[in-house]
Amino acid sequence: MFFFDGRFRPVPLSQTFIGVRNPRNMGPDIMREMDEVCYDKVHQFVSKGHQVLVFVTARNATTKLATTFRDEAAKRGELSHFLPTNNGSVQYINAMKSVQNCRNGMLAEFLRLGFGIHHAGLPRRERLMTEKFFANGHITVLFCTSTLAWGINLPAHAVVIRGTEIFNVQKGGFSDIGVLDVQQIFGRAGRPQYESSGK
Repeated sequence: MFFFDGRFRPVPLSQTFIGVRNPRNMGPDIMREMDEVCYDKVHQFVSKGHQVLVFVTARNATTKLATTFRDEAAKRGELSHFLPTNNGSVQYINAMKSVQNCRNGMLAEFLRLGFGIHHAGLPRRERLMTEKFFANGHITVLFCTSTLAWGINLPAHAVVIRGTEIFNVQKGGFSDIGVLDVQQIFGRAGRPQYESSGK
């Protein structure tokens, strides 16, 4: 039998778990609290110059959470904190010109603010563009579903999983994300070719 723990990772990865009160009551107050905790944690990483992947459990949650972040950042006067540090470069300016061709208007708006969304419902061209923007440092926060959990290496210093329950059609209710999926998601942080540590 073989046992591989965190010591075998080429890049050290630290994990932090943050719980919210009464997780069985997934009403609007709990969701707001989760969003606020998520925003604060992501802002903490971005303020230090890091890029962050935020995993959510549904396609529409990518847009909803990006909208929540946009509104919260505007309310706090922190929108500029999410703009990439390379936003004056020729490469960045040319990349932003390509945003005009997005079929998804919300994606175009988010990309200009330093946010991205990624899920299987987006056209392939827009998913690839979003991945490229993140890889090139043109966006700092990427809200995504498990479409990015398996096999795509991006320069994320940190990964945040907002919510660990998904709707299970067979059960007709919510169930926890599988342990293997959670490990894969954690593994997106601190990729060896991009980072020296991950969170």
